[in-house]
Amino acid sequence: MKTILIFIFAILVISASGCGPGNSQKTIIIDQRDSGAYKLGMRHGKLLLEKDSEDSIQDFLLDVRARETNIKARLRESAGDAYIEGFKDYITAHNDSMARILF
Repeated sequence: MKTILIFIFAILVISASGCGPGNSQKTIIIDQRDSGAYKLGMRHGKLLLEKDSEDSIQDFLLDVRARETNIKARLRESAGDAYIEGFKDYITAHNDSMARILF
Protein backbone atom coordinates (compact mmCIF):
# COMPACT_ATOMS: atom_id res chain seq x y z
CA MET A 1 0.00 0.00 0.00
CA LYS A 2 2.81 2.43 0.85
CA THR A 3 4.45 1.79 -2.51
CA ILE A 4 1.21 2.59 -4.33
CA LEU A 5 0.79 5.84 -2.39
CA ILE A 6 4.39 6.88 -3.08
CA PHE A 7 3.90 6.08 -6.75
CA ILE A 8 0.70 8.15 -6.96
CA PHE A 9 2.33 11.05 -5.15
CA ALA A 10 5.35 10.86 -7.45
CA ILE A 11 3.09 11.02 -10.50
CA LEU A 12 1.44 14.14 -9.11
CA VAL A 13 4.80 15.78 -8.48
CA ILE A 14 6.09 14.86 -11.94
CA SER A 15 2.98 16.09 -13.70
CA ALA A 16 3.19 19.38 -11.80
CA SER A 17 6.80 19.78 -12.86
CA GLY A 18 6.11 19.20 -16.54
CA CYS A 19 8.43 16.19 -16.78
CA GLY A 20 5.80 13.58 -17.51
CA PRO A 21 5.16 11.75 -20.79
CA GLY A 22 4.51 13.95 -23.76
CA ASN A 23 6.55 16.85 -22.46
CA SER A 24 9.82 17.58 -24.17
CA GLN A 25 12.90 17.49 -22.01
CA LYS A 26 14.94 20.66 -22.19
CA THR A 27 18.68 20.60 -21.94
CA ILE A 28 19.89 22.69 -19.04
CA ILE A 29 23.32 24.23 -19.17
CA ILE A 30 24.44 25.24 -15.71
CA ASP A 31 25.87 28.74 -15.70
CA GLN A 32 28.74 29.33 -13.29
CA ARG A 33 26.59 31.77 -11.31
CA ASP A 34 23.98 29.01 -10.87
CA SER A 35 26.44 26.35 -9.70
CA GLY A 36 25.57 27.06 -6.05
CA ALA A 37 21.92 26.29 -6.74
CA TYR A 38 22.93 23.10 -8.55
CA LYS A 39 25.06 22.00 -5.58
CA LEU A 40 22.20 22.80 -3.20
CA GLY A 41 19.92 20.60 -5.33
CA MET A 42 22.45 17.77 -5.09
CA ARG A 43 22.59 18.11 -1.30
CA HIS A 44 18.81 18.01 -1.13
CA GLY A 45 18.78 14.93 -3.38
CA LYS A 46 21.05 13.25 -0.85
CA LEU A 47 18.75 14.29 2.00
CA LEU A 48 15.74 12.83 0.19
CA LEU A 49 17.45 9.46 -0.12
CA GLU A 50 18.07 9.47 3.64
CA LYS A 51 14.35 9.78 4.45
CA ASP A 52 12.87 6.65 5.99
CA SER A 53 9.11 7.13 5.85
CA GLU A 54 6.55 7.85 3.18
CA ASP A 55 5.34 10.96 4.98
CA SER A 56 8.82 12.43 5.28
CA ILE A 57 9.49 11.73 1.57
CA GLN A 58 6.23 13.43 0.56
CA ASP A 59 6.91 16.44 2.77
CA PHE A 60 10.45 16.74 1.45
CA LEU A 61 9.31 16.58 -2.20
CA LEU A 62 6.87 19.40 -1.51
CA ASP A 63 9.68 21.39 0.12
CA VAL A 64 11.88 20.83 -2.94
CA ARG A 65 9.21 22.32 -5.22
CA ALA A 66 8.73 25.23 -2.82
CA ARG A 67 12.49 25.88 -2.80
CA GLU A 68 12.58 25.77 -6.60
CA THR A 69 9.81 28.37 -6.78
CA ASN A 70 11.51 30.53 -4.17
CA ILE A 71 14.86 30.40 -5.98
CA LYS A 72 13.20 31.33 -9.28
CA ALA A 73 11.35 34.23 -7.64
CA ARG A 74 14.27 35.62 -5.63
CA LEU A 75 17.18 34.94 -7.97
CA ARG A 76 16.42 33.92 -11.54
CA GLU A 77 14.72 31.21 -13.56
CA SER A 78 17.99 29.54 -14.52
CA ALA A 79 19.01 29.17 -10.85
CA GLY A 80 15.77 27.34 -10.08
CA ASP A 81 16.31 25.07 -13.08
CA ALA A 82 19.88 24.37 -11.91
CA TYR A 83 18.58 23.49 -8.43
CA ILE A 84 16.15 20.92 -9.83
CA GLU A 85 18.77 19.56 -12.22
CA GLY A 86 21.18 18.99 -9.31
CA PHE A 87 18.40 17.30 -7.34
CA LYS A 88 17.56 15.00 -10.26
CA ASP A 89 21.20 14.25 -11.05
CA TYR A 90 21.98 13.16 -7.49
CA ILE A 91 18.96 10.88 -7.23
CA THR A 92 19.58 9.40 -10.68
CA ALA A 93 23.22 8.69 -9.84
CA HIS A 94 22.57 7.17 -6.42
CA ASN A 95 19.16 5.48 -6.57
CA ASP A 96 18.00 4.66 -10.07
CA SER A 97 14.82 2.95 -8.85
CA MET A 98 13.74 6.14 -7.07
CA ALA A 99 14.69 8.17 -10.14
CA ARG A 100 12.52 5.96 -12.36
CA ILE A 101 9.56 6.58 -10.04
CA LEU A 102 10.09 10.33 -9.71
CA PHE A 103 11.34 11.29 -13.17
